[in-house]
Amino acid sequence: MKPETDSAIDSGSTTSKKTNEDYLWIGLEDGINAVLILDGTSGVAGDFGAKNEKTGGRRYVEKFGAAINHILDENPQRDLKEVMKSTIETIWDEFEKEAEENTEKYFKGENVTLQRASTIPAAVGAIIRWNHEKLELLHVGDVEAYITLEDRGENFSNETHESFDKIRDENIKEYGKESKEVQEILRKHRSAHNLPGTYPNMSFNPLAVDKLGEKAEYPIEEVEKVLLSTDGAAPRFRELFNLESNEQVVKYIEKHGAQKSLKKLREKENNAELNALKSSDDAAIALLNF
Repeated sequence: MKPETDSAIDSGSTTSKKTNEDYLWIGLEDGINAVLILDGTSGVAGDFGAKNEKTGGRRYVEKFGAAINHILDENPQRDLKEVMKSTIETIWDEFEKEAEENTEKYFKGENVTLQRASTIPAAVGAIIRWNHEKLELLHVGDVEAYITLEDRGENFSNETHESFDKIRDENIKEYGKESKEVQEILRKHRSAHNLPGTYPNMSFNPLAVDKLGEKAEYPIEEVEKVLLSTDGAAPRFRELFNLESNEQVVKYIEKHGAQKSLKKLREKENNAELNALKSSDDAAIALLNF
């Protein structure tokens, strides 16, 4: 089964001069029935892994996508959790081998967990895979996945991360985007990822996938559409276009197309006053119609 696919990826027009840290891999282009979406991030207290004018976050998602492609090409039916865990371990091996000096500079020993967590790159993401019998989803963090089935729609996101966003944005209103107070909140937030009551984040630790990721399966005949989105896309569409749900986001994208939809979102952002850390963020969307 080959679904119709519409996708787009775009850098935030008013972000810093960093490389785009969102990532989208459409496996169909490589003969693999899978789609991967990632929202990468660099360290907030140092950018371990930065190289050749690319941020650590950008290099992380590129290596992640390449590893997923390689693993699924060799074994298309391997368990998705094992695929993601193996990918994380592979990436760490690559970063560690190429940057022993940076490892010492940023980590200063494995016991310094807060320093480690706030300097290394990481990502949240989702992957779907399908065959003639079923569609599988593995979801980690505050990317969004919306599955339209025959009789219902199912959303996957991360409410804990969204709660943090509200706290952060309230501090932005009071102190300003570049304040020490907001930067300290960001550092503490990053240091807390994967701890109980916080949020999953795929750094160099498979725990986020193994213990905190959400896995779901659906009979393929029940699946109608799948929307995958980073937090710079679907949530902003809902906020700025007064869309009540991801079902309406899907309809909007179907009407305008993925690329034009992102263009319209940028135009809307440029004319809006948003109490957010980034008035315009990297964005990636993929809509599959089965």
